[in-house]
Amino acid sequence: MCQFASGFFNPKSMVVKVHDLSSHSDTQKVLKLGDGPEPNGWREFHYLPTGEIECRALPVDDKTSAQCAEELRERWPTFVDFFNWSMKQVCEDGKYGGWLDLSSLTSAEGLTLPSSIGGWLDLSSLTSAEGLTLPSSIGGGLYLRSLTSAEGLTLPEGFDKDNLIAPGKIMESIK
Repeated sequence: MCQFASGFFNPKSMVVKVHDLSSHSDTQKVLKLGDGPEPNGWREFHYLPTGEIECRALPVDDKTSAQCAEELRERWPTFVDFFNWSMKQVCEDGKYGGWLDLSSLTSAEGLTLPSSIGGWLDLSSLTSAEGLTLPSSIGGGLYLRSLTSAEGLTLPEGFDKDNLIAPGKIMESIK
């Protein structure tokens, strides 16, 4: 299992490919990407909710890992920018089949979640629901462990509150 969000890039062209943001191997298999030791092949990277970018360029590539990370940051200055772009690439009709580990995200500002998530949604570091629009369907748990206020929070219709992990005072205030 990879860190969220993961993808592939080509160090020569800086083309980026994503499919399963939590698995390099699944992405590589579905998109048929080779990542051997030849110069400028497909390379793995992570763009973390903390804003850290880790590129795995090889010494035989035209650019270093740091140069590649810098180019990715120029294209997507924030994790939210990258995440929103990625969702447009991988969602089918606004639906994401997997889980989303956004546990390090401290603000929902600018975040566009898919209309439906097949698995769980971890937003454990959010302290405020300000700017947060939840999907209309979440297939697993919803983690809001750090929320200090439920003001503005609307759970998806039919969402089972037993699948909500939040502080007790938040649980009591959510209808």
